[in-house]
Amino acid sequence: MRDLRRYIAIVICLAISGVAIWREMEMLAIVSFLAALSLIYVGLTRQIYVLLLEAARNTKQAKFGELEVVLKDGTVLPVNEIGNLPTWARILLSQLNTRQIGVLIQLAQSQEKENIVPGLRETYKDLRSRGLLEHDAEFMSTSKQVWLSKTGLELSILLLKKPGD
Repeated sequence: MRDLRRYIAIVICLAISGVAIWREMEMLAIVSFLAALSLIYVGLTRQIYVLLLEAARNTKQAKFGELEVVLKDGTVLPVNEIGNLPTWARILLSQLNTRQIGVLIQLAQSQEKENIVPGLRETYKDLRSRGLLEHDAEFMSTSKQVWLSKTGLELSILLLKKPGD
């Protein structure tokens, strides 16, 4: 029964491919033909699928046109831009995740004290511990507002600077 369903699926895929070729629908023809081949060669298809997933999982660096990025501990770092930054900025950025960088840029763009967002309190604490953020009370848990420290402001200016400036 299982083989019969597989053979029927192969025939359907080949029929779709034939109709797509007749109607000059190249993309549909290619996809349906590849689907038929993957049903014919199931074992090989599984091996290729596992190989592609493994390659994607182990990827640490990628290039998209002019942008080259490095994946490190869940943080995406644009190599072309980071290479132009001072050493201290590269060290700080290598320790930040995407959420922390986003908060840093958001605070820099507002250029004033911001009210604390309760869901970001841990992110604020991490930024404060790196010397990038200041707050209005003795403890972060009792603070109502946050703003960038001098170092945080300098780092965010470097991040917001357009290439070539």
